[in-house]
Amino acid sequence: MSDDQGTVRAPHPGASPVNVAILAIAVLFALGWSAPVAVPLTLAVLLSILLSPPVLWLSARRVPPPVAAAFVVAVALAAVAAVLVAVWGPALEWLRSAPGLLGGIEQQLLSIEGEVRELREATRRIERAAGLDDTAASGGGLSLQAPLSALSEAPMLAAQAGSVIVLLYLLLAAGDEFLRKVVRLVPSFEDKRRAVSAWREIERQVARYLATLLGLNALLGAATSLALWLLGVPNPLLWGVLVGLLHFAPYAGAVASVAVLSLVGLSVAASWWDALLVPAAYWAIAVLVGQLLAPIVLARRLSLSPVVVFLSLLLFGWLWGVAGMLMAVPIAVSVRIGCERIEGLAWVARLLEIEPAPGDP
Repeated sequence: MSDDQGTVRAPHPGASPVNVAILAIAVLFALGWSAPVAVPLTLAVLLSILLSPPVLWLSARRVPPPVAAAFVVAVALAAVAAVLVAVWGPALEWLRSAPGLLGGIEQQLLSIEGEVRELREATRRIERAAGLDDTAASGGGLSLQAPLSALSEAPMLAAQAGSVIVLLYLLLAAGDEFLRKVVRLVPSFEDKRRAVSAWREIERQVARYLATLLGLNALLGAATSLALWLLGVPNPLLWGVLVGLLHFAPYAGAVASVAVLSLVGLSVAASWWDALLVPAAYWAIAVLVGQLLAPIVLARRLSLSPVVVFLSLLLFGWLWGVAGMLMAVPIAVSVRIGCERIEGLAWVARLLEIEPAPGDP
């Protein structure tokens, strides 16, 4: 028996929890083993979902799909190049001044160490005066070493970026051709309808998620750049762009942004109290823009449990690193929608869904 969306409610003997767990482990192993191919392909598919509306719009106006795809990809690359050009100069300037900035960070940390040591000695003097400390103070200062290593994987990244661009163009130029070929392989008409419905729903929700996230991150990055400029932090545009990029990974992006901006504050501020203003300003903006609410709101719009969002970040971050964390949520919502429409797997989709709030229909 099926509902209006084609989801079969009756249990299926081949979709038992044990079989699903075995299949999931096999798929995860395959994804980890095939990461050099799977990562560019998955990223290209997600970008094609995001960029397909303008291609369809141009195609509806009698622009040939290959030409429309080439134009949209060119515009997207031009936008990315414009951002890179804007931050390239500040990035080089920061790299040239990195040794001096690291020295400033060390001085700030040493001043914190000195204040902590003075506070500790004052506490011990009070304890001795009160007769509460009969043991000698053990020596040993704080070991404050913050080595920063730059890992360069430029050739591999360039090759993967080229693969993503080529795959993106091919997917956009093909349009629904690949989907039609897949549908031909499905035996029954009901299964064909269910497959098309699932893919259209994945396109709609993933495109909405990516567009919403892009807008939120652009706003957050612009506001952060403005705040850092008002605080007199050098290269505010660079840090604003970095914050916007980091926030494509929910939760983890906020932690990484605080860590980066804390180091930036320590490198440029006169005192460590002033240094705290830099991450504090970012955090205030992140709260106002919706950093605390955006993951929950997006997850609710996608009908994904926040727990599933967090676990997806951990899982795909472990499998594919930073790229996996950036793609974790769209992959999770695709799995949920697919399970809704596969016979016997509706229970998996219900596990991934967010629980309805009290009073919701």
